[in-house]
Amino acid sequence: MNRFLLPICILITSLIYIFFNPEQMKWLSILSKLLPMILIFIYGMYQKNTSTKNYKTILLIGLFACALGDALIEFSFVLGLFSFLIGHLFYIGAFSKLRKFSVSSVLFIMLIIIYGIILGYNLTDALTRGDQSQLILPVICYILVISTMGATASMSQNPFVIIGSILFIISDSILAWSRFIGPLYFDSEIIMLTYYGAQFFIIQSLSHQKLPMTIKNKL
Repeated sequence: MNRFLLPICILITSLIYIFFNPEQMKWLSILSKLLPMILIFIYGMYQKNTSTKNYKTILLIGLFACALGDALIEFSFVLGLFSFLIGHLFYIGAFSKLRKFSVSSVLFIMLIIIYGIILGYNLTDALTRGDQSQLILPVICYILVISTMGATASMSQNPFVIIGSILFIISDSILAWSRFIGPLYFDSEIIMLTYYGAQFFIIQSLSHQKLPMTIKNKL
């Protein structure tokens, strides 16, 4: 199979959903939303695992949980949020297998913590004022989990994992902000573009070749 065929199909189907979403037809809308995720999953199946043992399996389970969340969130925000949370836990487990401490990763983690606190404060305030206090705990838990995912990704030294986690944080932040605080310009398009991009880059991390230790030492 041409190695560019699936990525091109993923890009095309993602753009079709983002800009031509048939919202008036619920099931067709959900299917068009899931199609890029199915293709990303198939793309992941074809990738060779060049990382640690079970990394590919854990990653694909996380991707499946996120795809399930894509469908569930159309019917229940809490169920969808829970499914995404499970997906992030699997991503955390996978990224943890690649972790290596460095000064840059520590600085990145500090930025994530500060960002998480600011986002959590604003969302909690908005939920309280909007009489949606029952969502505060699930939302805070989700922020903690996605922040942990970003932190473990920063220690992976895998550029695809790091890019994917940053895109995921951007996507979920805009989603939460537009849903609970206020709409943003082109928020739905940005949310899905960064979301599909995040999933693709995370799966693309399977193809990232590690440098042999002898070469690393010379560098």
